[in-house]
Amino acid sequence: MKSRGLDRREGMLRHVHKSGSEGFPALEITGAIVPIYLEEPMKTIILLVTVLFSLFGCDRQDVENKTQPADSHTRPSPSETTLDNNPAIETSLPSFPEPTESQVIKRLKLWATFYKIHVARAVSDGIPLIDRNNQSLGVSLSGKDWCEAALEGTVAIKSGEKVTVYNYADSRGASQCDCQQFYPSLADNVLRGMSKTRFVKSDAPFGYGVKGWHLTPYRTIAVDNSVIAYGTVVYIPKARGIEVTMPNGEKIIHDGYFYAGDRGGAIKDNHIDVFSGFYQRNPFPEFIKNSPDKTFDAFIVRNDAIQAALDMMHKK
Repeated sequence: MKSRGLDRREGMLRHVHKSGSEGFPALEITGAIVPIYLEEPMKTIILLVTVLFSLFGCDRQDVENKTQPADSHTRPSPSETTLDNNPAIETSLPSFPEPTESQVIKRLKLWATFYKIHVARAVSDGIPLIDRNNQSLGVSLSGKDWCEAALEGTVAIKSGEKVTVYNYADSRGASQCDCQQFYPSLADNVLRGMSKTRFVKSDAPFGYGVKGWHLTPYRTIAVDNSVIAYGTVVYIPKARGIEVTMPNGEKIIHDGYFYAGDRGGAIKDNHIDVFSGFYQRNPFPEFIKNSPDKTFDAFIVRNDAIQAALDMMHKK
């Protein structure tokens, strides 16, 4: 939850199962542990072929694409991860190695929440989205959808077969909607800001962060700029090795790196907000606990290659 109402806001094989950790029999090939799935032979074959091909530089994804039928992938519900007719974007995350000691600039204790794109359908008799000049953007939402759009800061609106993304612009001017009925536990100042939210149509598939930077699922974090400067690369060890679902439904393994590319009215001090795109569930339950008491280690990292790659993702 961002609450933007007040302010615009390596090894040969990376294996998921360690030998014996889940009771699977396993093979060890040149140091790589390959579990044997007795009831799922195809899974065993894929892992085994992955190891063998990796000796010759073949990528794991290439192996999976060549060994599985095109229609055999089990993908999440489209409503959880993506939208039909959404513009094509990066559908995979490059993977970077763990930082070395010399690349770690500062250690932090953080706590986290997550925010997402709210998906809504336009209605004819709802509350209109208006811009900074109080001009209608030509689309209206129900009160609940309007308030959730204001809370998350980005909304994808379906109108017939068309999908358009709108972003938070500012929170000045007259109140449009009393959101207290939908979010009774939010602070009064947050609710006041939400009620004044103005929007802008976004050309970026997932909306904009600070400085017009493109929000990027599983990379962008909203931060307090006095604690983490915008454009900073942040490494979170607890995110490394976690499987996440990309906007196209592909599942990949996260490398732990994030980018300080957004802000939020409720994001203060050591609180960060992780952007999950269209994915509606907590993408990193290992460290996103939604509580200031549930802190975790994070590191500000200086690595020119990683910095350049994450800059390019956001500063398109």
